[in-house]
Amino acid sequence: MRMKKFKPTRSNIALITIAVLLIAGAITAVTLWQHQQRILTSMAMTFQEESVIEYGSETSAEDLIVHMKGGVIEEYPQLDTKKIGKQTLRFLMKQDEVEKTFEYTVEVK
Repeated sequence: MRMKKFKPTRSNIALITIAVLLIAGAITAVTLWQHQQRILTSMAMTFQEESVIEYGSETSAEDLIVHMKGGVIEEYPQLDTKKIGKQTLRFLMKQDEVEKTFEYTVEVK
């Protein structure tokens, strides 16, 4: 028994082209997602252990960071040392269009 010979018709070529494009798109999406995950994993920030700040001091949010890697902070949150109580500061770190937020709670006494 002989197998039928494959004849590339327009519809077959269109289906093969669509399949190849879908596979290429899926591979690209997975690669980009893995790249983003590697960047997120590499981003880290360490804060001071002492989270109590003296009322009226000149301490800024930037002073609270002991170490950071994997990105940059474009704008630091405002720390109001004239306001008694707890304040949650949100630091937004960016690298290659990937963003990660770190939170640190301080208490002004």
